[in-house]
Amino acid sequence: MSIRIENQSIYPQLDPTEITPYLQPKLRNRFLFNRLGYWAHFKYQEHPGKINRLIDKYLGKEVFYYSVDEAVHNTQKIKKYLNDLGFFNSKVDYQKKTRGKFIRLTYNIIASKPYRYTKIIRHYPDSTIAQIIEKGLDKSLLKKGDLYNAYTLDDERDRITSTLRNSGYYYFNRNYIQYLIDTNNLNHGVHLEVDIRNPEVVDIHHPGKMVQIPHRRYFLHRVFVIPDYNPLSRSQNDTLDHPIFFRGQPKAYHFSYLVSKPMRFNLSTFDHAIRLAPGRAYSDLEVQQTYQKLFNYPALRSVNLSFDSLRQSPQASPNKAYLDAYIRMQTGKINTISIEGIGTNSSGDLGVSGLASFTNRNVFRRAEVLRMRIMGGFEAQNLGRITSDSITVSPINASGLFNTFEAGIDATVFFPMSLFPFRNIDLPGNPQTNISIGFNYQRRPYYSRNITNVEWGYSWNQTQTLKHELTPLNINLVSINPSPYFQKILSSETNQRLKEQYANHMIVGLKYSFIWNNQQLHHSGNFNFLRLNFESSGNLLNAINKWSGSTRSSEGYYKILGIRYSQYMRISSDFRHYIQFDKEGTALVFRSLLGLAIPYGNSNDIPYEKGFYAGGANGMRGWRFRLLGPGSYTGQETYERLGEIQLEGNVEFRFPVYHFIKAAFFVDAGNIWNYKANSTYPMGNFEWNRFGKEIALDAGTGIRLDFSFFILRVDAAVPLRNPALPIGKRWAIQSLTWKNVIANFGIGYPF
Repeated sequence: MSIRIENQSIYPQLDPTEITPYLQPKLRNRFLFNRLGYWAHFKYQEHPGKINRLIDKYLGKEVFYYSVDEAVHNTQKIKKYLNDLGFFNSKVDYQKKTRGKFIRLTYNIIASKPYRYTKIIRHYPDSTIAQIIEKGLDKSLLKKGDLYNAYTLDDERDRITSTLRNSGYYYFNRNYIQYLIDTNNLNHGVHLEVDIRNPEVVDIHHPGKMVQIPHRRYFLHRVFVIPDYNPLSRSQNDTLDHPIFFRGQPKAYHFSYLVSKPMRFNLSTFDHAIRLAPGRAYSDLEVQQTYQKLFNYPALRSVNLSFDSLRQSPQASPNKAYLDAYIRMQTGKINTISIEGIGTNSSGDLGVSGLASFTNRNVFRRAEVLRMRIMGGFEAQNLGRITSDSITVSPINASGLFNTFEAGIDATVFFPMSLFPFRNIDLPGNPQTNISIGFNYQRRPYYSRNITNVEWGYSWNQTQTLKHELTPLNINLVSINPSPYFQKILSSETNQRLKEQYANHMIVGLKYSFIWNNQQLHHSGNFNFLRLNFESSGNLLNAINKWSGSTRSSEGYYKILGIRYSQYMRISSDFRHYIQFDKEGTALVFRSLLGLAIPYGNSNDIPYEKGFYAGGANGMRGWRFRLLGPGSYTGQETYERLGEIQLEGNVEFRFPVYHFIKAAFFVDAGNIWNYKANSTYPMGNFEWNRFGKEIALDAGTGIRLDFSFFILRVDAAVPLRNPALPIGKRWAIQSLTWKNVIANFGIGYPF
C-alpha cells in the first residue's frame, strides 16, 4: 500500500507518512522475516496439517485480504483528512497491481487549492477574559493568511483553555469555545469567528429556562498541607501556621499544616516544592509543578491535590470566588534493606558479585535519602603475560576460575533540592543534590589498588528533553600496589606512559554533562539522544600552589599528601539517531563518539581511567577490549591501550525474529590516537594527513534475547580494515577465517 500525491511539490505540507496511519489495514514492513511469516501462514491455509499448523503458530504472520469496500472506505478517510487540512473537494482514487498472491494498492491524490483564513474575529464574554487572552495573542495558533486546519483549531481550543485555567478560571473547559466558519463566495477564503461563551444554568425564578452567568475567577483562600496523611487514621491533627517565602516575592505566604505528633517531617521540608499560595489565582500550571516537585521526594508514596469551592466568602462576587486547597502526602517505607547477587560482564570477562544496601528516606527529617552499600565480587579476567626487555611476568592468581577480587563501601545522601552549600537555591525541573564518599579495594592479576572517592553533585531537568548534571567537587585518590614481580617490569620499563598508569595519583576537579533526549515514552517514532561531557582536574590546586609559592618535588611536580595530582581537560560527545520502522522493534540506529583529552601543567599523560579506548562489546566489536590502536601502532603488547583522541561511528540495523528473539547487523568504524607523538606508541599520534587511513572497520551480526526488563546480547564481528597492518594490506576481507571472528557477550543494547 502506498500513497501518491500528484501536486505535492506545490503543497509540501501534504505528507504521505501523515496520511498512512488513518488507513486500514496498517502498513507492515516487507522485511525478510515478515515474508517468511506470510509464507508460513499461506502454507497452512493451503495444506492444513500438524506440521504446517505448528510452523504457522510459531512463525506465521496474519495476512490481510483485499476488500473493495475497505479500499473505498480508505479513499473516504483520505478525503476527510484533506478536508481537515483545508483541501476541500480534492480528488482521491486508487489503483491495484497484482503480483502473485499479493495486491499492491496505490492511492492517488489530486489536491485542490486550499482555503486560507482571510478574517479572524474574537468575541469575549467579559473584559477580564479579553485582557488575559489578548495579552498572549502572539502565541495564538490562528493567524490571518494561514491554511485552514481543523487540528490547529482543536489545539487553539486547548491553548485558550490552558491560558484561562492558569489565570484562575478553575471550571473553564474547552467546550465553552465555539467556532463559526464561513466560506461562502470568498474564493477559497475563510472567515473565522472565535466565540468564548458563558456557562448556562437553570433560572431559579423560571424553572425550565436557561440563563447565562459570567465565568467566575477562583482564588485560593487557604492551603492545607498534610505531610504524613493516613486515610485510615482517626487521630486528631494539630493545625500549625507555617510561612513560606517564594522567590521574588517580598512577603511570606501562610500555609496551614495538619500534623500529628510525633512529627515525621520538618515543616520546611516541602517549601521549595509547593507552588500554590493563598490569595493567588488558581493555576493548572502551579498544580502540575507542585505534583512534579513532590514526586521527586523518594519518601513520598503518593500525592493528591484537591480543591473545595467556598459557598460563602466575605470577598466573593459574581465574577470572583474562592477555593480551599488540600495537599495530601502519603509516605512509604522509610527504611529498607536489600541484598542481591549479580552476574557481571566486563567486555567478555565474566564474574559474580554481591551487593547489600541500606536506605533511609528521611535521615535528617527533611526527606533526604541516605544510601549505604557494601559490595564484593570476583571476576575471571583474561590477560596474558606482560613482557619488557628480558623480563616476563605472568599474572598473579592466574590459577582457578577467578583471578580478580573487588570490595567496596560507599555512602551517599540525596537531597531532593539544590543545596549550595547549606542553603537551597532555585533550579528548574526537579533538582537533586548528592554528596557521596566511598572506598574501593581492587586486586588485579598484576597489582592491587585502593580508590577513595568524594563527590558533590547536582542534577536537574530544565525541560522534558533537557537534563544537566554538574559535579563541582570530584576527588579521586588512587593508590596502587604492584606485585614484586610486576614492580620489576615497571622499574625497568622505558615506557613512561605505562609506568604512570600504575602510579599513585589524585584527581581533584569538576564534571558537567549536558543530556538531550527527545524520545517519547510509550510512543514509537524517530528520536535523538545527545550527551556532551566536560571534565577538568587540577586547575584550582595548581593555582593555589603557584599563588602560595609551593615548591615542586624532585621530579618537578606539585604534590598533595605526597601524591602527585593530575591536571587535564577532557571533552566528549555521544550522539545517537534512532529510526523506528514499526512497533515490533525494526530500527536503524546511528551513533557517533568524539573525544579529546589534553594533559598539561602537572601531568604529562592522562590518568589511566580517563583515557579513551577502542574495542570490546559496546564499541569496535571486531577487536578485543582495549586492544585497538592507537593510530596505526603495530605493537603486540597485551596491556590495555589508551589514547587522548577518539573517533568512532556505528550503524546497527535491528529487527525482530520471533517473539523475544531479535537480531541485528552492524558496522563499526573508528580508532583512538595520542595527542602528541611519543616513543611508547610509534605512529600512534593523530595527524590530519594520516588519520583517515587509520580508521578501523568491522562488521558483524548479533542475537538479542529481549525480555523487556532484561536483555542478553551475543555479537560476533570480524575486522574488515586493520590499521595495524602495512599500508596496502589493511583490507582483510579476502584473508578472513573463523579465527578472526570476535564474539562479545553483553547485557543490554550497546547503544
